[in-house]
Amino acid sequence: MPSLESDRTMEPVLAWEPVIRRIEEQRPRPVPAMSITFTYGWLVGEVIRRITGMTPGEFFRSTIGNALGLRT
Repeated sequence: MPSLESDRTMEPVLAWEPVIRRIEEQRPRPVPAMSITFTYGWLVGEVIRRITGMTPGEFFRSTIGNALGLRT
């Protein structure tokens, strides 16, 4: 799923669930390879969330950030 058909304004894009719902509802469509970067983060992040139950940020913090002593 390379890109979303709907309008992309800042507020909806920053809200995780609405973007995931739009990706789930959208039918596959062929698009140029360069637009795959738009939804890649949400797709990978949602896989992380569904497997671990954590948001991507929580997962990064607990598995990498804390071990490296990184602060938010």
